[in-house]
Amino acid sequence: MKNTSADCKVYYYIHNPVSKIGGGFSKNPGEKLSLKEQKDISGKILDYAFPDFFGEEFFRDKVMREEQGKPIYALEGRFFNISHCNYGIAAALSKVPVGVDIEGSRRVKALTVKKCMDDEEKAYIGPIEGEWLKEEQMRRFFHLWTLKESYVKMTGQGIRMPLNQVCFSLGDGLAPAGTEDKGILYGKSRVLKPWGRESLSCILPVSGFSLAVTLGCDKDWKPEILLDKVF
Repeated sequence: MKNTSADCKVYYYIHNPVSKIGGGFSKNPGEKLSLKEQKDISGKILDYAFPDFFGEEFFRDKVMREEQGKPIYALEGRFFNISHCNYGIAAALSKVPVGVDIEGSRRVKALTVKKCMDDEEKAYIGPIEGEWLKEEQMRRFFHLWTLKESYVKMTGQGIRMPLNQVCFSLGDGLAPAGTEDKGILYGKSRVLKPWGRESLSCILPVSGFSLAVTLGCDKDWKPEILLDKVF
């Protein structure tokens, strides 16, 4: 069994080839992943990832739930989190508390931005004309959305923590459209009701999807984060 010296590793699975429609986003052909497929593939990813990252077998009977419902592993220093979307699955393994979120492309209404984003985030997305976001605005929206989701999942609060109270700054650091595969983008959090400890959040380079991970660690620490496409 392998054992990595990295601080976090994110394993992801993409269902079906994707055909790009510009801006790094995708239009996915074929059937969506069913709930059963999501569950089965998630289990297979964990069976592969635990020996690869921690150097030991994954035991399902050691998975428990915190008071708020977040799955945790019953051995010290072994943290994991899983995310699904219609065409993708991601599992993050870490030596500190972790949350992960993956999203493919879908249309976004202007009203959703109004409900979930603060003024700085709205400015980053840009002026919205009409009922729906344009392609580049969708791309920026989902980077912010996955950062928010990964943060609340890391805390274990989930939907109990309103997304308009978990805000992020990306500034001009976002890679230009079509260049996401060139590196990791770090987001600076502005949490109005903080969890009570430092955290670090970033966007990982997966073409056609937005994939974010948040680690419960000092913001000044730059952990080694690895990415592994599986199956």
